[in-house]
Amino acid sequence: EPILDEISEGMTEFTPTSKECKDALEKMYCADHSLIIKFRSDPIDESEKLENALRKRMDSADSEVKSVTMETLFGSHTSPATPDVFLKDKVPFLEECAPEWMKRVREPVRKYVLRDVDQAIDLIDEWILKRIENNEV
Repeated sequence: EPILDEISEGMTEFTPTSKECKDALEKMYCADHSLIIKFRSDPIDESEKLENALRKRMDSADSEVKSVTMETLFGSHTSPATPDVFLKDKVPFLEECAPEWMKRVREPVRKYVLRDVDQAIDLIDEWILKRIENNEV
């Protein structure tokens, strides 16, 4: 992919730019409630800038934005894209040819590899449930 080649060569600016996104958010953002998830090991993270732009929008006179929540989790920029290569649902023909030791370690290894993804899923679930319980949807 061309974009991956550009990133691997050091590209750090994208279209639209961070400033263009910030300006658009400050002028047009209209979701009532927003959750921002920041990952601790993300060198290109701009969560604080996003939070500031959304809070600025929330404070504007014509805004319907009511809350902005930011949570920090372990993980990296690529954590949300971690694939579940361990196939939670067992595939019969693979199970037949897998050695016993592999069957025993599969689930613990899967849980370890997907821990950051699972933590993000749990956080999003809790956040949505809270919105529903408070009639904020």
